[in-house]
Amino acid sequence: MVVLLLLVVAGFMWLLPGPVTPGLAIPVVGESLNLAQPFQQQVEQYWRNQGRPPASPQDLGWPGFRTLGELASLTVRANGVLVITYHDSMAVLAQQTLELKPVRGEQGFEWSCVGGTLSALERPLECRRTVVK
Repeated sequence: MVVLLLLVVAGFMWLLPGPVTPGLAIPVVGESLNLAQPFQQQVEQYWRNQGRPPASPQDLGWPGFRTLGELASLTVRANGVLVITYHDSMAVLAQQTLELKPVRGEQGFEWSCVGGTLSALERPLECRRTVVK
């Protein structure tokens, strides 16, 4: 009886998800950054044309948010900050956010991707630094 109970418990434990390995989602985050590039360009163009960053999706003519494939959605907030919110497709990323903040400089625009709720362990190396070009 005890052996049978141990086998049932062991079988049940096998069905449970294992520990999440830090850094497993870095390729997905990198892909979302690639998919966000056209939207970064829209923010830059708006800023050049209007002399100020967009403050809302409506400034860019968006109905609300944009999708980044099946990975995430993207919206724009005050000062042209793009916010990527990850879908539930990967448990480690579910509802986590990554902020892309534009900075206008003499050489053009640079983007910081250190903001948001996403763990540093799940960010590509360039998003652990202060500015991404």
